[in-house]
Formats: sequence, structure tokens, C-alpha cells
Amino acid sequence: MLIMPLVIQNIENDDDRNYMERLYREYVSRMYSIARKYGATHNNEDDIVSECVKSLIEKIHELSEKDKRQLSAYIFTVVRNKTFDFNRKAHREQHLVRIDHVDDHDKFEGPDTVEGQILQREKIDMIRNITFRLPPLVREVLRMKCQEHLSVLEITAQTGLPENEIWNCLRRARYFIRKKADEEDSHD
Repeated sequence: MLIMPLVIQNIENDDDRNYMERLYREYVSRMYSIARKYGATHNNEDDIVSECVKSLIEKIHELSEKDKRQLSAYIFTVVRNKTFDFNRKAHREQHLVRIDHVDDHDKFEGPDTVEGQILQREKIDMIRNITFRLPPLVREVLRMKCQEHLSVLEITAQTGLPENEIWNCLRRARYFIRKKADEEDSHD
């Protein structure tokens, strides 16, 4: 027996709910198949299909106007794109900047005085904390550039982001870090 997702059961309009139930029954097995084809794992395929159903519900009136071929193509595209989105997000989360695991203090040659070394360590800790406040995508691009020493083209190949977006992420990171560091320095 097929269990209807809660999001469909909660549609208030009876006609819309009935339409989505029919659509779900007809396409659910293909949605799972497409998700697996484009890299969904057993762990995330249910989440992907659920997100697809939510997206389809948002476009329910447009869907009802499509013929069978257009509808199939649209659903295929939604599932494929959601699967790609989930894969990119999972990849980013796996490779978030892990600055807390790196002991940067030993990498910098600082002033010879104890006070100078303490100030330098405080500055490094401040930058580390600021970096954690960056948006995940910007933080990931910065990590790839600064820790893995990848070129912009290599980052583009790994993330699927356009080259100009990589440059924008790096600019945003530098601006954010400088701005927050200046703000924290002025509070001292």
C-alpha cells in the first residue's frame, strides 16, 4: 500500500489534493528512480522526493495545465535538480572549513616577545571565529582556496559553480573578515 506524504494530505483544497494524490501515485516510482540515477543514496532519496513533492505542490496550477509529455519532463527536471542540490549540499557540509582542527599558531613566526606572541595568537583566534560566521558556501570556497590551495578553475570543477561566483565568494569572504576584524579591533 502506498503511503501518501503528509504534505499532500494537508492540502486544503479537495481538488488540488486529489490531483496531487493521483500525480504522486503515477510518478512516485519514477521519481525515486530518477533520484537514484542522479546520485541519491538510500539515506537521502526520501528527503529528495519529499522536497520534489513540495516544489510540485507550489506549482500545482501550472502542472494541471501541462500535457502528459510536458508534465513528465517537468517532474524529471525537478527531481534531477533537487538531487543535484542535495548532492552539492552534502558535499559542502562534508568539507566545511575545519579551522578548529588546525593549529595555526605554530605556522606563524611572531614577534620575539611573549606579549607579541600572545597578541598574534589572539588575532589568529579572532580570524578563526570570524571565518565560522561566513555563509557555508563562502566558507567552503575559502577553505578550498586557502587550505587546499586549489585554483579557481579547480574549485569550479569540484563545486559546479561558475568561475565568477567563486571570485565573488572569495571577495565576500575577504571583505567580511576584514570588516569584522576591524570592528573587533576597534572594540579593544
